[in-house]
Amino acid sequence: MTVNEIHQVVRKHKPVSRAQLYNYFEALHIEPIGARQRPQRYPDDAPIRILVRLGFPRVVSLRTLRAVRKQAANGRRTR
Repeated sequence: MTVNEIHQVVRKHKPVSRAQLYNYFEALHIEPIGARQRPQRYPDDAPIRILVRLGFPRVVSLRTLRAVRKQAANGRRTR
């Protein structure tokens, strides 16, 4: 993801400037992936890591919820 894409995702939850994003990158040790490139690309989980740092809960997909529920149900049946 580029800095602009990360900024759009984070901005939906909390207004931040691009300068603040670079501070978050440094604080969370988020490094650009690959060689020097323009625009620089960052890992796809960068906006999620920033939002978790800001105190927003991590969003879980419905597929994950169903899998956890199924595993819990299977565990109850074997006892």
